[in-house]
Amino acid sequence: MNLNFITSLSSQQNPKVAFNMVLLNYKLPSWWQNTLKYATQIIVADGGAEQFKHTTLQLQDKTIIMGDFDSISIQTSEDLQQRGYKFISTPDQDHTDCEKAVNMLSNALPILVLGALGGRFDHSLYNISICARQFAMNKRIFMVDADNILFVCKGVNQIQTGPHNTVGLFPLKGKTKVITKGLKWDVDGEIDFMGLVSVSNKAENDQFTVESEEEIGVVVTGSW
Repeated sequence: MNLNFITSLSSQQNPKVAFNMVLLNYKLPSWWQNTLKYATQIIVADGGAEQFKHTTLQLQDKTIIMGDFDSISIQTSEDLQQRGYKFISTPDQDHTDCEKAVNMLSNALPILVLGALGGRFDHSLYNISICARQFAMNKRIFMVDADNILFVCKGVNQIQTGPHNTVGLFPLKGKTKVITKGLKWDVDGEIDFMGLVSVSNKAENDQFTVESEEEIGVVVTGSW
């Protein structure tokens, strides 16, 4: 699992990896517009349009703006429609805009989600649950802010990232056996919310390996 495509995006470079993206209504990393340039398909969720409207890129052919539109101003809606962007109404109140946006994308490509972390903690927790549930449907989701990458994995995964990045591992289904190689403090045992959770660990080199019996959440913190 190569996370270097996110480093490339943050450096204003071509990641040379195909991906889809979701844009939500919260703080975005400074390089967010570079992701628009290289994304295969873009889903802008409701209030995310208030930030999306500032791009001067011509992205009409690959962008959908969706939601129940309770967080987007009439002026922004009219402006983007006049610019030729497609709007899809999703009035369902049983799912969040983030979940509805992810559901619109296929599992053929990894999905980069911006604006999912920080702010209201209940939203962040729910977004983590989206990662876990969509992982079970074979969707690879990476939730990214200015400092963190959050994703879900299971089984044996070799993760390529920058050296000395901080790494956290947390269980999503109760206790689970985890073995790591390449971290400053390697784990070989069970992690559990009521027991051991690996936080503030460090990648010794530019990659590390995680093996887990069940789905776990992985957070890599660096400068993106």
